Amino acid sequence: MPGDVTADDLLRKLRATPNGLTRAELSNHFARNKSADEISRALDVLLQHGSVRFEKADAETGRPAERWFAIRLSTKETNLTKEVTGEGR
Repeated sequence: MPGDVTADDLLRKLRATPNGLTRAELSNHFARNKSADEISRALDVLLQHGSVRFEKADAETGRPAERWFAIRLSTKETNLTKEVTGEGR
């Protein structure tokens, strides 16, 4: 988000990591120099803007881990996708 350094940095990192990142991994990205509250705030901003989504992993014990993902800006299909699926004929 323009003007929000933490949110902008998180979004860049999530876009570069298609498999997503947990909160612990996001904290490690900042070398643990950002508080959990600051990371949560930035993720909330991104979530409200529709830039990210998260999934909760199943956990047998303890709290389930959240894995965060960037939402891709474009959903256009390529010609190759249409050829493979047989669409557009």
